[in-house]
Amino acid sequence: MAPRAYWKGSLKLSLVTCPIALYPAALVKRKAAGKTIEVPEEKEKESNVIDLMEALKQSLGRKKAATPSAKGKKRVPARRRKRKAA
Repeated sequence: MAPRAYWKGSLKLSLVTCPIALYPAALVKRKAAGKTIEVPEEKEKESNVIDLMEALKQSLGRKKAATPSAKGKKRVPARRRKRKAA
């Protein structure tokens, strides 16, 4: 990866336009001395992206583990309230 320029622009003299980029002085001095320029590797930022399919599979897996104990119980229908006569 090449070092990034501080500023990029162009210089226009009559009909000729020349691209210009400004780099840090330390990099220019190293390059003029014939030294190699090593750019430190950037660390990848951790993303907050969630794999929805994997999350769904995990949540279904947890529910299936809890289901066998619930199958042994019978469901009781809810009681209806009696209406008062008006």
